[in-house]
Amino acid sequence: VHVLAVLRQRQASGRLAAPSGTVAVTVRDPDGMELVRRTAPLTAFGTARLELTLPRVGSLGGHSIELRKDGVSFHHGFEGGEYRPASFEVLLPTASDADLVEDEVVIPVEARYLFGAPVAGGKAAWTVSWRHRRVGFPGYEDFGFAGSQEHYYSYPQHLTEGTATLDEHGRTVVRIPRAALPGDDDDAQAIDLVVEATVTDAADDTTTGRTVQHVDRTEQFVGVASNRWVVAPREGWDLRVVALDRRGRPRAGQTLALDLERGWYKSLAEPAPHG
Repeated sequence: VHVLAVLRQRQASGRLAAPSGTVAVTVRDPDGMELVRRTAPLTAFGTARLELTLPRVGSLGGHSIELRKDGVSFHHGFEGGEYRPASFEVLLPTASDADLVEDEVVIPVEARYLFGAPVAGGKAAWTVSWRHRRVGFPGYEDFGFAGSQEHYYSYPQHLTEGTATLDEHGRTVVRIPRAALPGDDDDAQAIDLVVEATVTDAADDTTTGRTVQHVDRTEQFVGVASNRWVVAPREGWDLRVVALDRRGRPRAGQTLALDLERGWYKSLAEPAPHG
């Protein structure tokens, strides 16, 4: 166990300074039994580094570390576990555009032992989340293609989950109906599906695989570029609008509707607990 301790002592002036001397370190197992007791010198920066060796046979679970300095104790914890190397791997498609088969998103899942045999009969549990995907095309870097609810970063939202039993080839398929994907209310014209599949074999070993699949819910994207973002309303300004297909190729002859919305921003000073 590698331990790095950084200590600071508050002076009468309120400033923090690096203390000198030593620090006592005690490690206890989940049952509270003392495993290691050491004293380490502090550097000029008030730090101490230790490498502690735990018993080869001991309790698994939460361990505690106590540091004592001048009658003051500091506590931290870590988990002690038994290392078991993975005996098989879970294979999912690499990050790419999702496969659509008969209006379903199809994501194959496969598990194989490291020596090549399939994990036949393994139990698979999968979850799928979604997030907005920021759209951009080479040559159109000045254009914005995001919808009104899309942001630069979107946190994944849970979509669905399920379980399955792997066949004799160690395979199964996750199917998500296109109708179950986020709709117009979510302004989800382009999304990422974040897929995580965990497989458990007959020996109760588990391994997890993850992938991200891209899904476009429209055949074309509309981009807008403004020559300036601070304007005088009476003078007006120029906007460029472009329609592209999913591969970034211009789509001529399209009829576009343009809405201009005016928003108001009002700043108010409100009292808070700290002023």
